[in-house]
Amino acid sequence: MLLSSIRCARSNYSYLNEIAVSYKKGCFLGQETISKIENNRGAGNYPVLFQGENSNFYENIVGKEILSGDKKVGVVLDYVQYEGKSFLCLNLPRAFRVKNKEFNFKAAKSNIKGKVLYFPYFREGSS
Repeated sequence: MLLSSIRCARSNYSYLNEIAVSYKKGCFLGQETISKIENNRGAGNYPVLFQGENSNFYENIVGKEILSGDKKVGVVLDYVQYEGKSFLCLNLPRAFRVKNKEFNFKAAKSNIKGKVLYFPYFREGSS
């Protein structure tokens, strides 16, 4: 399964808050922080899937910084190929976490072109 093979799924700010938190149970420690993350107001950076076009160098950029122009905007957390598609797990700020929006980034002097997807990958029949 795609999600189990990506390290970023074990990140503190991951899709786990969607499946492990119940807001119907009243107050709990960390509820305010989790709510901010869920509503995209808290965590400045958050892991997302990035479906890229080229995959011949993706293994070499895991752990590298992502640049938009000359500005650092994130980090490559992991890479996986699934059903002939190439996915990166990127830790990105809110401005770059727009579902299905296409971006051109640079990592380790290589161009990365693709679109942003959300976790879990199969939630809305993403393809």
